[in-house]
Amino acid sequence: MSRKSISILCFGLPLIAGALIFGRCCGYGFIWWDDRAMLADNPLLNPPSGDHLSYFWLHAFLQLYTPLAYSLWWVWTSLGGFFSDATGPASMP
Repeated sequence: MSRKSISILCFGLPLIAGALIFGRCCGYGFIWWDDRAMLADNPLLNPPSGDHLSYFWLHAFLQLYTPLAYSLWWVWTSLGGFFSDATGPASMP
């Protein structure tokens, strides 16, 4: 087996396995355990601003330091794809 084939297996197989295992999660709906506090009622995501984005990188929110996840949510809300009204989320990606 060539070195290129081994590289493809080492990187491709985990990607395919992950997609097969977690791919069905893409259709799941919004849950209310912590999504309301972390996303829907989060004043740092509605409205999004540069100061709010920097906050996620400098501080923990609700005792969780997850700046990359919040950055992605911030981008999504900046594009207008998260909040439909003042009461909560319209859809999730």
